[in-house]
Amino acid sequence: MASFFRGVTQPTPLQQAIEKATDGNQPNEDWALIMKICDHVGMHEESAKEAIKIIRKRLQINPVTSGWRTIGLTLTLLEALTKNCGKLFHLQIAQKDFLKDFKAVIAPKNTPPTAIQEQVLGMIQIWALAFRDDPDLINVEHFYEECKQQGLEFPPAEPENAIKAAVPATGTIERPTQYSRSMSQPATGTTHRENRSLSDVSSQQAAHEHTVLKQMTPEQIAKLRSELDVVQTNVQVFGEMLVTLQPGEEHPLDLDLLLELHKTCIQMQARIIDLLTQVAIDEITVDLLRYNDEFNNSLKTFENYMQERERRVGPSQVPILNQTASPPPSAIPTSQSSPTKILFCKMPVKIYHDDDADLNIVRSKTVAFIGYGNQGRAQALNLRDSGVNNIVIGNIDDDYAKQACEDGFNPVSIEEAVRQGDILMLLIPDEDQQTVWNEKIRGNLKPNSTLVVASGYNVAFKLLDIPDDMDVVMVAPRMIGAGVRDRYVQKIPYPCFVSVEKDTSGTALATCLSVACAIGATRGNGAVSSSCREEAGIDLFAEQALWPEIMAIFREGYNVLHDAGFSDEAILFDMYLSKEPAEIFERAADEGFVKQLKYHSRTSQYGQLSTMNRHDGKEIREKFRRILHDNILSGKFAEKWSNTKWAAEELAKEWQEVEKAPIAQADQRVREVIRPDRKK
Repeated sequence: MASFFRGVTQPTPLQQAIEKATDGNQPNEDWALIMKICDHVGMHEESAKEAIKIIRKRLQINPVTSGWRTIGLTLTLLEALTKNCGKLFHLQIAQKDFLKDFKAVIAPKNTPPTAIQEQVLGMIQIWALAFRDDPDLINVEHFYEECKQQGLEFPPAEPENAIKAAVPATGTIERPTQYSRSMSQPATGTTHRENRSLSDVSSQQAAHEHTVLKQMTPEQIAKLRSELDVVQTNVQVFGEMLVTLQPGEEHPLDLDLLLELHKTCIQMQARIIDLLTQVAIDEITVDLLRYNDEFNNSLKTFENYMQERERRVGPSQVPILNQTASPPPSAIPTSQSSPTKILFCKMPVKIYHDDDADLNIVRSKTVAFIGYGNQGRAQALNLRDSGVNNIVIGNIDDDYAKQACEDGFNPVSIEEAVRQGDILMLLIPDEDQQTVWNEKIRGNLKPNSTLVVASGYNVAFKLLDIPDDMDVVMVAPRMIGAGVRDRYVQKIPYPCFVSVEKDTSGTALATCLSVACAIGATRGNGAVSSSCREEAGIDLFAEQALWPEIMAIFREGYNVLHDAGFSDEAILFDMYLSKEPAEIFERAADEGFVKQLKYHSRTSQYGQLSTMNRHDGKEIREKFRRILHDNILSGKFAEKWSNTKWAAEELAKEWQEVEKAPIAQADQRVREVIRPDRKK
């Protein structure tokens, strides 16, 4: 962090990876690392630009002092990127400045080895011949002709098929923003596989296939839908296993199934990518993009799972199929170096706005609310104001029923509301949902209905017995219910997570977005695609790791200051009663975590920055990791918390304990005297 604030540029993960892959001190090419680099560069235009800049610098090193080994490894990496990263990277090669620097590698003053000289000239020639039909890459052919006019002797041209193999054809079709390239093992017996990006398919072929799929009969569409149902089932089971299994403690049969599902999902994703180049039917394309997102998320989760498994039980003999893919041994030497973990940023998530949603979907349904408290009341009122007339409140057993009546609704029993509801808004507390579901909801569900949750907890940890014909979606506002209502009325956007967890009908996403739009969640910056697992995991992490640590810091800060003789009034007002922390967080939300510091005095800025920049976070990171993996993602907490009797007793005990804390008692004394909430 110190270097961040002081303006010192640190190497990016991509730069570190490229420098490691081209380190002249390593005995062999590290193909595992090279293919990881290719995976990342092939996904982002900015990554392709960054990669070419780093490679140019590596090619410009002094071979007299650094040796030709580094340059040779850089050429190997460059060839791999050219072959695997498609037109995103080819456009960078075609830049005149790069071509000039590339030729300079074999300038006479450098006295290059014959092998390096032949490799550079061969690469220029192959690029020129491979790119000659693409007007966007015409610079390469012009440069090639200039080199020949300058007297450079190129090797005999490779046959056409060899050129195509060395540099796959580049088309002009853009890949979807959701697509994330992945290198994995196939099920066909070959040892090297590349997920094809849309730019790897020729325009002519894509145009032909678009024509074919525009003319699909209803029977063909039904067959495709049936196949996509199989895809959905596989990715869902795969995701469920990653949530329920604990790394290193799996039954051997469960681990075998997990690995088999992983391999199956890789094959299915390849088919999804192919279909995305062919389908011209909007509804199917939306589903394909969503499935591809789910595959990307699940495969990333699998990689994290296997890394955690290795951390717990040591290096595994089980192949991690989606981490790296090795080219055929006959073509490329096997690396002897240890694998390198690179943490690259994933592709941007999907953001949904008002124009992505059709309000008429939710307006045409009966929406049943189970729960009329924090979120229930706000969302029910927002739906009604959005033109949803058929709203039924299932709530006659508590004090919220009176509020519902005052708001103009006629509450009925939970059972009756469930029987009426096409869309079921389950908005009661997490710890009550499983019991209410089993006792009052499950047996009364309307066929082919949709479950909407605002918290991913019970869905993520599989605590609800959901029928096969039911769609499951999440619409999760990231603020309390009062804020959801106030911002809707004031037409102010607010953050919200959305996801499709189960899509039996094929229209779950449309229903999800319709509900999100009706409560005002797709305004402004839009609703962010997520998942129940992600929402629940981050929520629980904040509740069990982040905020407890912050509260403990305030508690211990009070103890230290109090023991030093400072007054309770001064301590508490400076800590939080003045509401300064609330303003700090509001500024951070509006302008940025770091930029909010400009509103502090220079003394405050220096005190915060100098201390934070030198803070060693290793201990707290390890503590947070244990909480996240051992208590949350393992499902241990969810299993305990689903016992409502135990949960109520434990919560009562914790309240009794915290109320004994000196800061809590001081807070009560100070409030009785000063009343910091007094308006006048």
